[in-house]
Amino acid sequence: MKIRKGWVLTGIIFLLFVVGCTIYSRTYYQWNLPTVEIMAPRSGTLMLGRYDVRSVSKKEEGSSGFTHSTQILLPLTVNYFFVDDEAEVTLTGIRNSTRKGRVTSITYTKENLVLTIGFHAENFADGESVDVSIMKETTLLSNIMPKSALHEDDKGAYLFVVMKEQGAWGREYVVRRMDVTVWASTEQEFSVSSTIEYPVVFASDSKLADGQRVRFYP
Repeated sequence: MKIRKGWVLTGIIFLLFVVGCTIYSRTYYQWNLPTVEIMAPRSGTLMLGRYDVRSVSKKEEGSSGFTHSTQILLPLTVNYFFVDDEAEVTLTGIRNSTRKGRVTSITYTKENLVLTIGFHAENFADGESVDVSIMKETTLLSNIMPKSALHEDDKGAYLFVVMKEQGAWGREYVVRRMDVTVWASTEQEFSVSSTIEYPVVFASDSKLADGQRVRFYP
């Protein structure tokens, strides 16, 4: 009987040892996985650009439909303004006097994009200073994310999304590559035309690869 009790006690100790080792191994395994931060894409608009420029006015005598015009110089990389886009023109010599203007023409030099803005201003002298504010937003978009979520290689643009999959320790979180088409982009954010059904990784403490197991902060 004493021998049997000894074997039982030994068996219990061994079982506890195995369970402890298993828990330690799993914990060690999980804590050494790459840590990612995830998010759900948002819907809304993207601010493509806004420019506030001081310029000088010019009286119009042609058929533009405006009494005055002014020109502003923008970088050649700006490609989202078009004729008839609205602008706000402030007459600097007249306190709190703001007019609605419109882009009447777009031309190019070797160094700049030139927007001509037409506006109405009665009894406003030629050559007076004006402040022009012009901005452009996209239409309503879905799947907007921070630029840190976007990756590119020779195959194109892609994201990492987090999925639940069966692994050695049961259900685990795995990152999967998702190829996407970028619909619109700014310096801070972008939008894709693809449907996204899983949380998107926007930050990681190490380099990721397709199929890699991770832990995350929601």
